[in-house]
Amino acid sequence: MNIFKIMFPFEGHRSLSNKWWHRLSVVLFFLISAISLIFLVTLFLSSFPENKFNINIKYSLEDFTKDSPKSTVNTIPSFIELEHRIGCLENDDSIRRISLYELEKNVCSSDLEGNLKEVADILYLDNHEFGSVINLQNMLANMLDEDMGKRNCFIRTDFECNSGEIVSYERNIIFYLESFLIPIVIVYILGLVLQIIYFKALIYIIYGKLKNN
Repeated sequence: MNIFKIMFPFEGHRSLSNKWWHRLSVVLFFLISAISLIFLVTLFLSSFPENKFNINIKYSLEDFTKDSPKSTVNTIPSFIELEHRIGCLENDDSIRRISLYELEKNVCSSDLEGNLKEVADILYLDNHEFGSVINLQNMLANMLDEDMGKRNCFIRTDFECNSGEIVSYERNIIFYLESFLIPIVIVYILGLVLQIIYFKALIYIIYGKLKNN
């Protein structure tokens, strides 16, 4: 089937090509369609929902931290420098974007106990309510004892995402297909609506029912 016929199923009377306003309408139609497509593709690329199926997860913060040297006091800066997108993998497999500024207020290390003093110094910058670094360090030590050494991160409770759910990822081909194909379908449907209004309503009002001879 002719692709042009699929895109433009409504034919006008041959005499319309001689009308300046019809030629102008055709030009405006293509111009508006192109602008709409560019706008929608840009919008989808920036805001289309990301999920486990249209991204490739590279690391979780938890795994990245476990694989890091014990001498690294805080793995979060290195995790951010991976230059991948970072988000929180929710229970429904969707990705929630997170603030890197807020992420940097937390600390992860493969040896929290060995780096406890340095970890307390970092966390105290945003947690002065503990009174002193020593008080904070003692509280962190108690938390490590309760977790029996299984903890690799101190994540603020208001962050609402644990180290296993914080992921570094890249968008895959499915995401880009969705971001391009859906706008194309939307623009195509809107184009059909405009053609119906133009040929079946406006032209009919002006000329009545015309036939191509």
